Amino acid sequence: MLGIFERAAQWYKKLPWYWKLVGWLVFVLLIGAVIAAMVSPSLNKQMLSWFKEADKLHEDQVDEELSDLTKQDDAILKGIIEKKKELATKINQAAVIDQEAMDRRKKITGATTMEELDKIQKEYGL
Repeated sequence: MLGIFERAAQWYKKLPWYWKLVGWLVFVLLIGAVIAAMVSPSLNKQMLSWFKEADKLHEDQVDEELSDLTKQDDAILKGIIEKKKELATKINQAAVIDQEAMDRRKKITGATTMEELDKIQKEYGL
């Protein structure tokens, strides 16, 4: 890779002075055109509208995904609450509530995921 830069430097040094001057003028004009395009009000307005459209599209997609995730979270929470009620009902159906039943109830109430509830259900045969 270094060889390419060395060859380019040698080629540049071999150019006559007037070609070097032409190259630098083209470079300066190109930089000037870029700066002029950046400060041009009409071009800036057009670019700003493009950016606003892109941002709006992105925000809409993100809002939609967040809404879907919120709905999923609500559905999962409902499922956990229903499972807790089901397991608590089975425990309450026992004739006598003893300390073991109270410990089970505390475990069920403290569970936060369906996996924990399934594990408790299997553990106690509910």
